[in-house]
Formats: sequence, C-alpha cells, structure tokens
Amino acid sequence: MKKLLTLLFSLAISSQVIAQAALLTGSIEIVTGKGRVGLQCTHSGRVTRVHPGSPASVSGIFPGDQILSVNGVSGDVGHIHGTPGTTVTLKLRRADEEITRDVDRVDERFILPYSVVSSNPFEASN
Repeated sequence: MKKLLTLLFSLAISSQVIAQAALLTGSIEIVTGKGRVGLQCTHSGRVTRVHPGSPASVSGIFPGDQILSVNGVSGDVGHIHGTPGTTVTLKLRRADEEITRDVDRVDERFILPYSVVSSNPFEASN
C-alpha cells in the first residue's frame, strides 16, 4: 500500500511539473562577471592589497611585490584581469628576487571585498 501511494504521489507531482513547464517561455542568459585575481595595484604595478583567500593570495603574492610583466609583456598591468577560468602569468620582483606566479582568474563575484574579510564582526566596538 505504501509503495502504491508513493507511486501515485510521484505521478501526480510529475504531471504538475510537466503542466507547469508548458507555461514557461523565453530564454536563459548566463551572465558572468569579470575574471579577477584578487589584488589591487598601482598603475606602475606595485601591489597594494591582496584579498585574503583570493587566487593571488593562494599563489603567494604579497603587498609590496612589484609586477614586472603580465603574460610576458612588460608594464602591461592593465591585462591582469580577463576571462574567468583563464590563468595569467605574473613576473614579480620581491626585494632583490624575481619570481613568477601563475594565477587563476575567477569570477569577480567570488572575491570578497577586503573590508568584509578584514573586519571582525565579533570584535567589541568602542
């Protein structure tokens, strides 16, 4: 009896879904944000902020690093960002050392604003 009721309920639900699906019209548009790495830098390429948990942070980039090239092009800081799901190669100078980091670009909606991550909501305010 229980199996029969379950079967009848399933049929009733599926017929309602089919009936309601016939009412749907239009198209689905997938919207993506810009591909970001989670850092801020000056026009000259000096990294000023790295968002915690971002691809830049995971790749080991720190404030104070100097971006020397983006995908092999010197002084091309404007092309750090691009299509989500792609990777950008950054050549950096840290102190007297040159290092290279491959950094994934993710949809900008997945990078939390620095102020949200850096503030502690449980900290007592004075």
